[in-house]
Amino acid sequence: MSFLNLENNVQQLTWTKHLNTSLKRFKNNDMYSIRTIKWLRYSGIAEGISSLLLFFVGMPLKYLADKPEAVRITGTIHGILFVIYVVTLMQAALVLRRPLSWSVKNFVAAIIPMGPFMIEPSLKREQKELLKE
Repeated sequence: MSFLNLENNVQQLTWTKHLNTSLKRFKNNDMYSIRTIKWLRYSGIAEGISSLLLFFVGMPLKYLADKPEAVRITGTIHGILFVIYVVTLMQAALVLRRPLSWSVKNFVAAIIPMGPFMIEPSLKREQKELLKE
């Protein structure tokens, strides 16, 4: 009976050690935080550019030149980049420990045309503040 208790304690200690090791990457260490917000900025810019390409290249080609494949291609690329942006936004919110309002603001900016470009200066400011710390 005591052997089972000892084995359970060892398993619990191993699990606790593993959990603490896993959570270390979500702590607000400098390089990881800077890299996370940098990826958020880059994915936001890429998502914004793909949105503009969809609206100003793909859709006119579809409706004016009767080429529906233009929207299929640019729309697929935009969709993939939007998903990447949402994933990096969730990662940044966890790593940087930002409130829900910060995440909602950045998510809404991704939905609004030109939104990623409007929110980018504030993300750049946050990145510079992290560099100072």
